[in-house]
Amino acid sequence: MGQPIRIAIFGSSTSIDSLLDQHQSWSEQLKKELGSNNVQVDNYARDAAGRKEAKIILDYFLKIGRRYDIILTMVQTKGEGDSEKYAFRYWGNWSLKPGLLKFPNLLRNRAKEQVKTEPRLNSVDRFIHDELFPSPTLSPKVVRTEARRLRLSGQAKLIDKEIIIGSEENAEIRNRTRSVFEAASRVADKVYLLTHPVAYAPDEHPAVAKRWYALKAVDGRTGYYHSNKSIAFAIRGRQEIMKEVAVDMDISIIDLDSFIMPKLCQRYDMFEDTWHFAPAGAEIAARFIAETLRANNPELRK
Repeated sequence: MGQPIRIAIFGSSTSIDSLLDQHQSWSEQLKKELGSNNVQVDNYARDAAGRKEAKIILDYFLKIGRRYDIILTMVQTKGEGDSEKYAFRYWGNWSLKPGLLKFPNLLRNRAKEQVKTEPRLNSVDRFIHDELFPSPTLSPKVVRTEARRLRLSGQAKLIDKEIIIGSEENAEIRNRTRSVFEAASRVADKVYLLTHPVAYAPDEHPAVAKRWYALKAVDGRTGYYHSNKSIAFAIRGRQEIMKEVAVDMDISIIDLDSFIMPKLCQRYDMFEDTWHFAPAGAEIAARFIAETLRANNPELRK
C-alpha cells in the first residue's frame, strides 16, 4: 500500500463539532467513510478560529514544505476570531513549532485524547434541562446562556428584519475568502469550499427552532432581536459571496448547507443549536462529504 491520501480541514467550532465527543465528529467519521487505512485526516479547526489563523498555518506549511492532497475549508470570514484561548480538540499526526499562535505542540500518531475547553453543564443547568424543560428537542449539551433563557421565557421579541451586507463588507468577505483559497492552493492539490450549515429552513420541523440560543439585537430597538430566519439569511448571504469567489478561482464547492437544509423539515435532531451538529447531523455530513469527495477524486474509490 502506498502513501495515504492526506486531507486537511480548516474551520472553527462546526468543523471540529465542539459539542460532540471525538468519535462522533464528522471529521472522524469521514476517515471511516473513506477508509481509515488509506486516508489521513488532519483537523486544524479550532473554536472561534477565523481566516487569519488558517492563513498563518497554511503559510507555515508552505514554508516547511508540508503538502496535502485535499483541503476542506469552512473558514469564517466575518471577524477574525478569538481562538488563541482555545486548545486544539482533535489532534492529527503532526506538530507545530512551540509558540506559533501560542499553540501547544501536538502529539503524533493521531492521539485520541480530547482537550475539553467549553464549560460543562452544572447541576443547576442540568436541573433546568431535566426538570423544568424536559423536552427532548432541547439540546442537553449547550450551556444555557442568558440568550437562551430569554428565548425560552418568551421575553425576546423576534422579528424578520433583513441584515444587509453592504458594499464594504461584501468586498471584505471576497478579499478574505480569496486569501484563504490562495494560501490553501499553495499547499494542496485540490481545495474545497465547504459551506457552513445553519439550522433553519422555511418549512422546518417546529422543534428545530427550540434548539437555537443565539440572539442578535436589532439596532435601536430595545428588547427586539433578529429572527432565526434573518440570521440564517445573513449567514447564507455571506456564503453566496464566498461561493462566487470559489467559482471565480476554480475552487470546488461542497454545498453542505444546501444538502442539509431540506432535511430540516423532517427531523430536528441534526443540530445541537444554531449551527453545531448533533451526532445525527455529523453522521449525515460525513457521509455526504465522503460521497462528494469520492465522486470527484478517483483515488478515493479504491
